[in-house]
Amino acid sequence: MQSFDDVFTLTEGDFLTLPGFAEVSAKKAVEAIRAAAHSGGGGVSLARLITGLSIPHVGEETARDLADAFQTIEKLRSATREEFLTIHGVGEIVADVACRAARSGRHSHQAEPIAEVQRHHADAVEATMARLVRPPDPVDLILTAGAASTDPLDACFVAIAALGGRIVRRGVPAHPGSMLWLARIGKTAILGLPTCGAYSKATAADLLLPRLLSGDDPSERTVAKLGHGGILTRSQRFRFPAYARELDAPDG
Repeated sequence: MQSFDDVFTLTEGDFLTLPGFAEVSAKKAVEAIRAAAHSGGGGVSLARLITGLSIPHVGEETARDLADAFQTIEKLRSATREEFLTIHGVGEIVADVACRAARSGRHSHQAEPIAEVQRHHADAVEATMARLVRPPDPVDLILTAGAASTDPLDACFVAIAALGGRIVRRGVPAHPGSMLWLARIGKTAILGLPTCGAYSKATAADLLLPRLLSGDDPSERTVAKLGHGGILTRSQRFRFPAYARELDAPDG
């Protein structure tokens, strides 16, 4: 196997070459794989399978969106870039990477390596950030979403380092939104929005954003202030700006 999704091309003969597999167990293994590939109810969900492919920029939420849109692994593999772009929340970077990754199982000898795709998009992110943070008119704040906050090789973090910036904080002491991250390049703050914010929830980002817009320094000290209260239940609504006070909140 050259990639994770090559598992869907395995045959009974492939399993029979492995220790511990006989005809019956090989047949059951292939049947289980076929059931997973066409899973609509039983077996492993398509969303979990897509997550397991470890496609860059595709986390659990995006995987669920892709699974809802394509239903089967075969439709996912045959989808065009344009079809990926019709899915809510999927932009050009995710569409490019997902389209190449989905096809690599059938055409791995022709597909551009994922690492090369990552480098291409890191360059694109760096070029965009450079226009926003360099003189003569750098912006005060950049909002970004979709970065893998725990992946140091994510295009956003690679671009920030290349431009002489630094990560101020990965994660904050408040929930929902605990995977928010904060960085800075010169005087420009960069706020990585948590995924849960896409589902109309008030998050830690809604506490931090007013502070940054009002001139607070993008520092660890500013982030540490979010620890007061912890879980952002409705009883904590007095801490939020007006626009966020009616958004969903955890029970408690």
